[in-house]
Amino acid sequence: MTRMRTARRLGTVTFAGLMVLATTACSGDEDSASSATVLEGVTDGDATVGEGLGGGTVPAVAPGDDVTVGPPIDDRKLVITVTVGVEVDDVAAAVNRVIALARTHGGELSASSVDLSDPRFAGGDMVFRIPPDETEAFISGLDPGIGRRTTLQTDTKDVTLQITDLDSRIENASASLDRVRALLAQAKNIGEVISLESELTQRENTLEELIAQKTYLDQQVAMSTVTVRLSATGDEPEPTTNDTGIGHAFRSGWNGFTGFLGGIAKLVGYTLPFLVLLVVAGLIALPISRRVRRNRSIAPLHPPVPAEDQRTSAPGS
Repeated sequence: MTRMRTARRLGTVTFAGLMVLATTACSGDEDSASSATVLEGVTDGDATVGEGLGGGTVPAVAPGDDVTVGPPIDDRKLVITVTVGVEVDDVAAAVNRVIALARTHGGELSASSVDLSDPRFAGGDMVFRIPPDETEAFISGLDPGIGRRTTLQTDTKDVTLQITDLDSRIENASASLDRVRALLAQAKNIGEVISLESELTQRENTLEELIAQKTYLDQQVAMSTVTVRLSATGDEPEPTTNDTGIGHAFRSGWNGFTGFLGGIAKLVGYTLPFLVLLVVAGLIALPISRRVRRNRSIAPLHPPVPAEDQRTSAPGS
């Protein structure tokens, strides 16, 4: 009896030991498989792979991979404004040359204000819209191709955040507008219709304003604004001649005569309105003067003489 109990106890202990060994072996196989899965695909050239603080796996980065932190620089939205001063000998000729240079770089003339009345003091501003990637080449072509560059002012404004914000607001406004339209389609009485239509109009106006702002910024980003300020090099000296012959005297006399006639014509032009007024006043005053003279000639020159009996009669007789 004692031997049978001892045998049973040994069998139970042996079975329990075998189960413990089997469980340990299985766990070791699973850990090995898990480690193999994590390390699978990692080559000798990859970076070190490990676990993060939260138990996550740090991704491997190969030496040739591109790593970008934040948005790429090329994705920035820039508004570029440039003002260039150029001094030229002939402003009138330089205007056409600057326009041709802008066209070769994909630009166009947006506005201009150039005074060409006097070649010695000619000058003004020409505003061009140039693609951003051609702006530098266009500015470089002005000097020495057109003239001498005297000033250069550049202003670059980053509007990336503004455009991103407008995109988000436009998306939200559009979704809100769609919800109002859905509610309007389900309106059951005239009061709801009027209220929803007013709300719909307000949100449509808001969406249109946001789209207009976005369109304006997109246009400013798409093309740079370059102002070319042209100016003449200076006063041109008048040619001097030492001609003292009869031809020179005749030309000088003729120029003096024509100048005298021009002065008389200007004097007549300045005084003509007053002469017309004087003539009109004279035509009105002439008949009045004649009538006054006629009345004076008809009136008696001396008082009437009293009769003789009135002169000799004594007073009171």
